[in-house]
Amino acid sequence: MEFNINQLYTSPYAQDMEIGSKGFFADTLTELKRKVREGKELATLAAVNGEEAATRFCVSSVSSYFLFYLVDRPKEKKLRAYKNTAEMEPHRVADCVINKITGDRLMVLGVNECKVYIASKKWVDMDSLFDYYVWSDGTPCGMEVTDEED
Repeated sequence: MEFNINQLYTSPYAQDMEIGSKGFFADTLTELKRKVREGKELATLAAVNGEEAATRFCVSSVSSYFLFYLVDRPKEKKLRAYKNTAEMEPHRVADCVINKITGDRLMVLGVNECKVYIASKKWVDMDSLFDYYVWSDGTPCGMEVTDEED
């Protein structure tokens, strides 16, 4: 593979990288160019360390590097609303949701086949749950679209 300087990321631009991006990692430009040229040691970006760290591009909890050469960004996942409350597992009654607009944190108090009851609000259908709320851990109130659904 030919080295393209426009695909090189350094510490000041680490925050621009998406977790899950594929590429080559190194601590020196010579090492990085060799890895790109040979096309070996392709790895996935697992995390980006904070600005206080010298090595910001992480492959694992113990391996971080100064330089990252981007090969491929992660594919954007398509999401959809749950079709029914059975698809909500492991999220159920007594879990909290966060309103995307107001930031209010509300508890799910009840469910039926196609709606959830959110504390001090009302019964909310699956489309509204998907559009206006996320689970307290930040995950969407919906599911990834499978290949069969595309």
